[in-house]
Amino acid sequence: MSPSGLQTELTRRMNRRPLIIVVWDGAGMRARQLIGSAGFPPDALKVIGDAFEDAWAELASHVSSDPTVVDAARLSLAEIVVGIARAGPIDYDRIKTAAVDVFCTVHRIGI
Repeated sequence: MSPSGLQTELTRRMNRRPLIIVVWDGAGMRARQLIGSAGFPPDALKVIGDAFEDAWAELASHVSSDPTVVDAARLSLAEIVVGIARAGPIDYDRIKTAAVDVFCTVHRIGI
């Protein structure tokens, strides 16, 4: 799935027109919307978004695969990332590392 949580997949052609299926991944979209609406400039949003996605990649295997749990976990991580970013400075390594540490502490996950 795409990091933005919205995946478009060309599945087949019918009547010479492509059939597009859009898959809504609410967890990814809601977390990314939270980050995107936090009021940071575009260059900072890129760094924050990358730190969020990479932190999630590190944490995802420690979270249930239940979509409801994934949604809640991604939202929690997004809130943590935004809080860390607001405290400044906007630094990828600082945001990613701190977000993973805080998430693990809050959710009692040992990595």
